[in-house]
Amino acid sequence: MAPQASDTAIQDLNTLVSNVVVLLTKLEATLTSLSKQTKTAATPSSSGTASDFDSLRVAHDSASLIKSHTTKLSLLIITEPFTPSAICTVLRELVSGPVPALAAAAETCDPARYTTDFSQALNSKCHFVLRDLRTFILKIPTDGKVLSDEAQRVSTDGSGKGSMAMTGLLWSICDDLMSFSQAGVSGYYIQKVEETRLTLKDIIEELKEWSEEEEDDDEDDDEPVHADFDSAVDVGDSRGNSPGPGGAAQAVLDDLMNSAGTIPRDDPDNIRGRVEICLRRLRLSMILCQAVTKRRLKAAPKFPAEDAGVVRTLERAIGSLKQLPDRFEDAAMAFYDLDPAGIDASMKVCAEEAVGVAKMLEKSWAGEKDEFTEWAEKFEVQITK
Repeated sequence: MAPQASDTAIQDLNTLVSNVVVLLTKLEATLTSLSKQTKTAATPSSSGTASDFDSLRVAHDSASLIKSHTTKLSLLIITEPFTPSAICTVLRELVSGPVPALAAAAETCDPARYTTDFSQALNSKCHFVLRDLRTFILKIPTDGKVLSDEAQRVSTDGSGKGSMAMTGLLWSICDDLMSFSQAGVSGYYIQKVEETRLTLKDIIEELKEWSEEEEDDDEDDDEPVHADFDSAVDVGDSRGNSPGPGGAAQAVLDDLMNSAGTIPRDDPDNIRGRVEICLRRLRLSMILCQAVTKRRLKAAPKFPAEDAGVVRTLERAIGSLKQLPDRFEDAAMAFYDLDPAGIDASMKVCAEEAVGVAKMLEKSWAGEKDEFTEWAEKFEVQITK
C-alpha cells in the first residue's frame, strides 16, 4: 500500500494552490483591463528597460515552460504515491518564473511598437493560457490522493473536462502562443491578408455563380490579368480562383443569393458588363494582397519597431485592405438588386480603397522607391479601368 501524505503536507499544498489561483485570477484581471483600454497606439515608451524587453521571446519561452510544468503536474496528480512536496515545488517554479513573465510579456507589448491589433492578439492568447492554467491547477487533489481514472477523464466540477483533457488543452494553447510569437508581427499580418484574399475569392465565386444563372457559356470570366503584375507576386499564386474556406462573408453572400434577382436576358442596363469589371477588380485586389505580402510584409523591419511611422503605416494600410471584402460585398448587393447606379458607386469605392492601400505602401519601409512602387502605379491604372 502506498504511503499516505501527511496532513501538514496536504494542508501546505492546498494553501499554495489557493494562493496560486488568486495570483492567476489577478493577472487575468490585469490583462482583461489592458484589453479594454482604448485601441489607440500609445506613445512609445522612453524607458530603456521597456524598449529592451523582447515581449515575443518572453511570451514564447514562458509558454514553453508552462507547458513543461503542466506536464509534470499532470503526471504527479495521477501517479502513486501522491507527493504534495513535489507538486509544491513545481507550483512555486511556475509562480516565480513563467507565470509572471507571461503577464509581463502581454503588458509590455506596446501598441506603438508592435501595432494595436497585434498587441491585443498577444494579450488574448496570454490571457487564455493563464485562464486555463488556473482551471487545471484547481484539479489538483485536495484530499492527498491521486486522481481516480474517472476524474482523469471527466471533471466533477461541471466543466466536463478531466485532468487529461485539460492537460491537452493547455498544451494546445501554449503551442498556439509559441507559434504566434515566433511568427511575430509580420506573420500575424500575413495571415490576416491571406484571410482577406480568400474572402475575395469567395466573393468572386458567388458573383460568377449569380451572373451565370441565365447563361452557362460565358467564357470571358477568366480573362488573364496583365503580366506586368507578375513581378510583384509569385506567378503560380496569381491566377487561382478556386473557392477558399468559408467565413462570415460566405454566410452573408449565401443569404443574399437566396433573394437575389437574375440578370434579364436583354440586359438593358449592361449588368453583365459591370460584372466583368467587378470580377476584374476583385482579381486585381487578390493580387494586391499577394503583392503586399511578398514585397512589404515579408520585408518588414524587425519588431518592436523603432520607427513609429512604420507602425502607423502598417496599421492604416492593412486596416484598409481588410475593408475590401466589405466594399465588394456592398457592390455584390447592388448587383443582386440590379441597381446600376449603386453598382457603379460601390465599385468606385472598391477601386479607391484598393488604390489607397497601394499608395500607402508604394515606398519601401526605408522610404525608397523599389519594384513595388512601379507596380503600384500600374495597378492603379488597371483597377480604375
